[in-house]
Amino acid sequence: MQFNYFEYMFFFIPGVIFIYFFICRKGFTASAKWWLLACSIAFYAYLNVRYLPILLASIAVNYFASRMLAGERTGVSKKAVLTAGICFNVALLGYFKYTDFFIKNINYLFSSNIPLLKILFPLGISFYTFVQIAFLVESYRGQVTNRSFLDYSLLIAFFPKIIQGPISRFDELSPQLTDPKNMRVNYEHIARGLFLVSIGLFKKLVLADNLGVWATQAFDHATVLNFFEAWFASLSYTLQIYFDFCGYTDVAVGVALMFNIRLVHNFNTPYRALSLQDFWRRWHITLSTWLNKYLYTPMVINRRYWGRAGVILSLIVTFTICGLWHGASWNYIAFGFIHGIGLSIDYLTQKRRTRFERRLPTLIFSRSHASRLQAAWGKHSVAAFRFFCWFITFNFVNASFVIFRAADFKGAAKIFRGMAGLNGVMLPEKLKALGPTGAAWLSYGSWLADLGEKQYYFIYLILAAGIAALAGKNSMETSEKLKPSMGWALLVSLLFGIGVIHTTQVTEFIYANF
Repeated sequence: MQFNYFEYMFFFIPGVIFIYFFICRKGFTASAKWWLLACSIAFYAYLNVRYLPILLASIAVNYFASRMLAGERTGVSKKAVLTAGICFNVALLGYFKYTDFFIKNINYLFSSNIPLLKILFPLGISFYTFVQIAFLVESYRGQVTNRSFLDYSLLIAFFPKIIQGPISRFDELSPQLTDPKNMRVNYEHIARGLFLVSIGLFKKLVLADNLGVWATQAFDHATVLNFFEAWFASLSYTLQIYFDFCGYTDVAVGVALMFNIRLVHNFNTPYRALSLQDFWRRWHITLSTWLNKYLYTPMVINRRYWGRAGVILSLIVTFTICGLWHGASWNYIAFGFIHGIGLSIDYLTQKRRTRFERRLPTLIFSRSHASRLQAAWGKHSVAAFRFFCWFITFNFVNASFVIFRAADFKGAAKIFRGMAGLNGVMLPEKLKALGPTGAAWLSYGSWLADLGEKQYYFIYLILAAGIAALAGKNSMETSEKLKPSMGWALLVSLLFGIGVIHTTQVTEFIYANF
């Protein structure tokens, strides 16, 4: 049962909300939170009951470690407890997620034949491991005052966010769980939550899943791709993963808001970014924040005497780990490493780019020279430079997602070969009379042959999705400005209705595999 399941939307969520606020109304606030925890555990067990003992054991061990870090006399240093707690979480994640990956590489390097263990991969372990490490670090620093086992368990297991985040901190969630104002039904929050759920389902079921049709065909089945096929493949996955993950986040934030719990939003129009730094401030914001706070910053501080070299090394290591966090594959590691290199270049050129942008309006014309041409240059030169920065950033991200999506480096090379035009360019048959003929690199026919008559529908879809990703507003900000009205009610009903229609074609959320 995931967010895009019929029974989740129409039975689970309404039932949990109704009983939760009914118990709160009777004055049993602690019981209401226990109810919410029980439903969260039931939700997780429904996905696969075999995951449950791992989750419960992880919660118990980390909570016990946090109590030891609280200051009670244990005879063990806090630093040792923190180190042991972090090692426990990393080992747990490593065992379930990376054991078979290491065995495969050992077999390859040493020509051995060690059998794979085929270990069960618990859903959400990548996310709740990071949440628990952050909790231990904050406990070690004395930043945690409320040590309620119930509140801590909800931090980890709260069902809207356990599978794919957002990665929440205890100091963000705990005060909301204890605030008496949040124990009453807030119809404004219900309305905003329904809006976010509706738009999230639309992003996932209508945009992401349909974009994924050609991405799957091109990446997994096609052997040779021409210029346009390869570019449509890369763009379709770049847009698919955005609308898929952003759609999940919208639903998660929306459902939590119905309980008067505000989760941190994870996306802020990332494909508008003008640099890689800007991109990672907008994409998977909670992961970027976690990496910056608990990994990158400590490394930079420890290597502060290294100067720029320390910053660059820290960036590369941080994002290589970020790539590995996404999955047990060399493609993911390469994805993170490439972004580390890109961010390093971004860091080294940041001041020069800023100075160039400031000087750009006066590079050709002197300030004393007044003319319409100068005025036009001063007005549009900065905009043109920013467009150039956006173009470079977006295409870097798009190319990196090719590596991210491909099954292996050979599959990524297949896409890149097509994108470079090495397999030729195919134009629609209708343009044959208008263009040159006889060129070895040029042919005419069906752009996306495997899609048949749906090829033009897909082209229109990817154009619409691209415009939505670039021009659309942040859904969280839009929801905050929401003033319930008949127009908004009709819009929400339309989006929700379209989403419900598409629940007959249920697919997994991409990040559920990470």
